[in-house]
Amino acid sequence: MSFIVIVVFLLIAAIPTNAQFVEGSGTEEDPFQVAAVERQAIAESDHHIYWFDYENKYLMRGNVETWAVDTLSNIERRQPVAFDIVDGELYWVDGPHYHNDLIIFRKGDPQDDGTDFFSLTNDGSSFFQFMLRVDIPNGYFYWLENGSASRIRRARTDGSGLEEVVTSGKIIRFRIDHTEGKLYWVEVDGGIGSIHRSNLDGSQVEDLMTEQGYPRIGDIEIDESANQFYWTVPKPSDDVKAGIYRAGLDGRDIEHVIDSRPYLLTLDSNDNYLYWTDDAQWGTIIRVKPGETVTDTVLSVPDIRLNPNDLIFYPMHNKLYWVEGFIGSAGLRIMQSDSDGNNVQEVLAGFGDPVSVAIDPVEKKAYWTTGWSREVMKVELNGSNLQAIIREYVATSTPYKGHIFLDRDNDKLYWWMYTVVAEEVHIRYAPTDGSGIKRIPNPLKEHGDLESAFTVDSFNDRIYGSVRAWSTDNRRSLIRFDDDEAQVILDEDLSSRISDYALNHETGQLYWTELVSGKIRRVNFDGTGLEDVLHDLDEPLGITMDVENGKMYWTERESGKIRRANLDGTETEDLFTGLSDPGRPFFTFENSGIPTSVPIEDRPVSYQLHQNYPNPFNPVTVIEYSLPQPETVTLQVYDVTGRLVETLVDQQHMPAGRHHAIWDASGAASGLYLYRLQTGDFEQSRTMTLVK
Repeated sequence: MSFIVIVVFLLIAAIPTNAQFVEGSGTEEDPFQVAAVERQAIAESDHHIYWFDYENKYLMRGNVETWAVDTLSNIERRQPVAFDIVDGELYWVDGPHYHNDLIIFRKGDPQDDGTDFFSLTNDGSSFFQFMLRVDIPNGYFYWLENGSASRIRRARTDGSGLEEVVTSGKIIRFRIDHTEGKLYWVEVDGGIGSIHRSNLDGSQVEDLMTEQGYPRIGDIEIDESANQFYWTVPKPSDDVKAGIYRAGLDGRDIEHVIDSRPYLLTLDSNDNYLYWTDDAQWGTIIRVKPGETVTDTVLSVPDIRLNPNDLIFYPMHNKLYWVEGFIGSAGLRIMQSDSDGNNVQEVLAGFGDPVSVAIDPVEKKAYWTTGWSREVMKVELNGSNLQAIIREYVATSTPYKGHIFLDRDNDKLYWWMYTVVAEEVHIRYAPTDGSGIKRIPNPLKEHGDLESAFTVDSFNDRIYGSVRAWSTDNRRSLIRFDDDEAQVILDEDLSSRISDYALNHETGQLYWTELVSGKIRRVNFDGTGLEDVLHDLDEPLGITMDVENGKMYWTERESGKIRRANLDGTETEDLFTGLSDPGRPFFTFENSGIPTSVPIEDRPVSYQLHQNYPNPFNPVTVIEYSLPQPETVTLQVYDVTGRLVETLVDQQHMPAGRHHAIWDASGAASGLYLYRLQTGDFEQSRTMTLVK
């Protein structure tokens, strides 16, 4: 016994001074038994692949063992192009949805027990033109469409009774007089505006103003209590001043009441205010009382354009509502403020269809970019808690967001971005709550444009991607960069666009898929050892790995497959087939999450090397260790003489979490052994006993 104590003492003396030694007593709390149960659960758990169905707009999950496929939730674009507020309820039109041309009539928030009334499919002769009015007493929706001809249509709230009410050359706006049961609308013909009215079914059309020669009329508003209507003239002509006009409901007694450049118009019947958007100053809403000359700017947001579709004051709420965003953008949103412009809030957000999706199976969330509509979105995999965590407006340009990457270890999102006016490509990143956006410019601009696909090596704080040369041969260079430096690591035989990457830290290799060449290739992290792993694939789009089991999975989007093979490309097989336009795959095993990461709230708070289990053992034992942050790890076993017996983990990049290594001591003699964990600034050793 004294000999063993002396040897252990000598071993400890040989360990660097910052090391910790904890003698294992074998009597620690049951965590070892718990860990053993957890390992067994992992071994028996179901492995899954997650992906996004780009055709039907669904998040999907497939079981790798049973091949069963589940539909999780729908994340189709939302585009609130027009709305109305009646009896305190928000009614709005969603669409058109480009993949099926649907226009959906809705009430409330679809994420919060909203109601879908009915939908229409664009017949190609017209398109929806940003205006909706709801006649609840008679049970009708009215809306405006424009195309080869303009028309106001209506249908009952159940979708029945669809009919054209008014058809004309160019209808701009319309309003309903609920008291008199009349429909008013504005037409423009050859730059000349006119106002007309009819019964609600379109009968008995009257031309109220057709001979005054007004230039383009912007909007019309009904003051039912005063038997008047107002209209706007945004730009003057030789004979007509710009401003706000009013007349009796029969079109007589016309007067010019406001001298301005108004476009959209709404009336506060409580306090007798007129609100309008300024045609000369986008992002500005102004109000004034008729007859007064001092105006009040209630809202001015110069970096955000108010989409010219609707502006409504709702007296029951004493609130002002409008649609904000750009024409044709899915990033429209319905906003509200107090009557004086204070307390601006988002009522309903629009967002675009996913361009690139990153799925977090552990935290049960999906993130996606929306192309031209500016948002980075987040949603629970069950479809709840949908929100825009990032919404970027650029006053002088339209940014396009492409490939997105989730760094779970550091709780960050990265996305590729292109701005049209500046013709600039770069990568942005932020925490997953969307705060504190930072920018990484193209580090090797002289070599070409930074392409959309990239991956983040969170353990080494590096990004891998490619730049495409401006020459006609479309050559690409594989690059590696961080905040301080960048380098080309591979500059040969890369003519095909890279669609996705995957990292294998155990072997120090970077894998990628090439869409056109149909290859999966790999290279060492330093750019050496390029080899084709697989070829003749059908447009491989994305790749993911199960490193612990030596498998890789990839998507072949054109043929609708998710396939798998060993990491060396052998034993290729179809896993899921007959899929509808599948996106990038994401691998996980359900009971523990992604093998290379753990949920933030479950991460250890300190470094620790646990006692092996079982101990004593014969001949296999498990050694566990905990990391509070990503580290480069070495785990080695020594005998009592200080001789290195085996390296279990050799300078391997490991994420935060609890990890384990297995030592099979079949070839070792009985006796006392020491095992040591080394990271950047931490070392710890323990002893274990092999009894044969």
